[in-house]
Amino acid sequence: AVAETRVEDLEEAMKEKRYVFEEYRDKWGAGSEKVFENKNAAVEFAKEEWESLTKKDKDSYQQDPAGMFRVYEIEITPQELEAYEEGELDGVLDEYKTSGIWDAL
Repeated sequence: AVAETRVEDLEEAMKEKRYVFEEYRDKWGAGSEKVFENKNAAVEFAKEEWESLTKKDKDSYQQDPAGMFRVYEIEITPQELEAYEEGELDGVLDEYKTSGIWDAL
């Protein structure tokens, strides 16, 4: 049990903050995520993406009950991030969320 605790403590210490831009519309059944190392870069990207949308597209996100257009902070180990980037991570990055940063909706 002591060895397990040390491994968990080491994994916790290795976690790094990353910032995820996520957009999703249930109507389209699709979305995307983009991971940033820098919070300001993530927020700037999200705001630029939002501003580039037409009013019709913005309305589509806002009227979709499952619609998302946001940036949030995660804490993740380099190994978990690599597994995510290679499509091998079970689950979604939202499971690593520590706080919300910006939300257009």
